[in-house]
Amino acid sequence: MSRRRPKPRRSSLSPPVSVTVTGIGGRGDGLAATEDGTRLYIPLTLPGDQVEVRPGARRGDGVAAELVRVFEPGPDRITPPCSHFGTCGGCSLQHWRPEAVADWKRLLVAEACGRRGLDLEPETTRSVPPGTRRRVSLRWVLAGGKVLLGFNARDSDRVVDIKTCPLLVPPLTDLLDPLRQLIGELENRDRQGAVQATLCDNGIDLTIFNNVSLDLNDREILSRFSQAQDLARLNWSASTQQDPEPVSQQREPLVTFGGLPLAIAPGAFLQPSRIGEALLRDLVLEGVGDGRKVADLYAGYGTFSLPLAAGRQVMSLESNPVAVAAARMAAGRGGRGGNLMATVRDLDRQPLSGKELEGLDALVFDPPRAGAAAQAAEIAASSIPRLVAVSCHPATLARDLRLLVDGGYRLDRVVPVDQFTWSAHVEAVAFLHKDG
Repeated sequence: MSRRRPKPRRSSLSPPVSVTVTGIGGRGDGLAATEDGTRLYIPLTLPGDQVEVRPGARRGDGVAAELVRVFEPGPDRITPPCSHFGTCGGCSLQHWRPEAVADWKRLLVAEACGRRGLDLEPETTRSVPPGTRRRVSLRWVLAGGKVLLGFNARDSDRVVDIKTCPLLVPPLTDLLDPLRQLIGELENRDRQGAVQATLCDNGIDLTIFNNVSLDLNDREILSRFSQAQDLARLNWSASTQQDPEPVSQQREPLVTFGGLPLAIAPGAFLQPSRIGEALLRDLVLEGVGDGRKVADLYAGYGTFSLPLAAGRQVMSLESNPVAVAAARMAAGRGGRGGNLMATVRDLDRQPLSGKELEGLDALVFDPPRAGAAAQAAEIAASSIPRLVAVSCHPATLARDLRLLVDGGYRLDRVVPVDQFTWSAHVEAVAFLHKDG
């Protein structure tokens, strides 16, 4: 009886090929093609780079490839400012000239709008400089008797131990080494966890995530650390099913919206930087103009609602009851309680109806990445004269804008905003109007 010979196994290492990078994909990878037309996605490369790469696994309509070397750099390649760039997955575009990044992010917004038949050209990208990011989430792991603290490596769950980060405001960078030492001193902790830190107006709000309950000794270690670092508050989270527990609070963490101080909960969502927040706020105020009755949807803690409430009647809706309560309290203490009607409501499940939208002079909406399709459909049928749409995802923004335009609105402006420096993410603010 004859036996079939086993087929030879294909080597997992493809031979390297030489290509020229022609563009950048949506995730920030260089785009190129082999001689047979196979599309390649190549991290750490830029348009005009002549490179040697090693093709790997399938990815979407092409193949992921590993950069072997750069033969000839493209015209916009620069020296990255961070020594961790290339191994740390926190940034993907540090090696690209800032003006080129701004142009590319403008193109991302334009292409997303174009796919929906929206022909308006976006304005010049408004960019936020490095060294201004006020909140950060990091992972930590115990390995070889050391605490590694940092971001994941690209497309990996491996933690890259970072000593500095040019994205962050200095107080957060200065906390990295002390935090690494603190985790090593804790006696009762799992081998891996995460931290989240936010620089508030009056100090850092720090939360440590680890699937272990604190004992008395570790509580004392955390309290001493909080006092030594002059943290506003230090929180511990032993379960994703429960809110973080404040372990040490020297001051209630505060941020300011529209000149009003507001207390935030541990892990509260804020714009990444004060500069970026101010850019968005000023665009929103410009878009609302002299409207006196305004709605702010997906309002969060009141980033836009509280500034708008200075001299306007504002209907503010947000699904997070903690954020709504904080905005109400800030408005009340600041003398704007009569101008702000803040309500808890999940607009994805229960969008405002046309009747509820009647009588408004302007409306602002700033949904999560998934956008606001159901709510946009209701807004499209309304007669609100002015709309301002804020989005962190060009594709869902363009989808929602298409709904509004089909409902009779005219798209006046689209402004890209680059808050996520050196990443492939971009935000945008759109202005629309409907004639009476």
